[in-house]
Amino acid sequence: MRKFEFRLQPVLQHRKKREDEALGAQARAQREYRDRLAEMRRTAERLEAAMTVRGRGRLHPGEEFHLTLYRGLLADALERQEEEVRRAEARVQRLRQEALAARRERMKLEHVRERQWEEFCLEEARAEQKELDEQGLRLVWRRK
Repeated sequence: MRKFEFRLQPVLQHRKKREDEALGAQARAQREYRDRLAEMRRTAERLEAAMTVRGRGRLHPGEEFHLTLYRGLLADALERQEEEVRRAEARVQRLRQEALAARRERMKLEHVRERQWEEFCLEEARAEQKELDEQGLRLVWRRK
């Protein structure tokens, strides 16, 4: 009995490796997206808290000036972070598509391997049946 040999096995292993790398990159991008989103939410909360500061009555003009600068800084940071979140989200989507494409490529090759395996098994079964038939014929001819 011969051994099944899939000649494209190195290609299949390479595609599995590419799929794993694509999934890893997607996971890292998702983690980065969640981190940036959390940072943006914290900044938005700080900005909201800074906008509602009126605590002890009227603020000193210096404090009012610093509070205005702080609010502006937070607003600028929030804008920058929103853009970073949009870019991170777009990157996640792009990497998701790449991971899906890598999976499709691997699955195509897996399908080819499965078909070749089925053909191999069918050929082996036919060869075994042929051998059994020949042995049966030899026994019949010996008896006659």
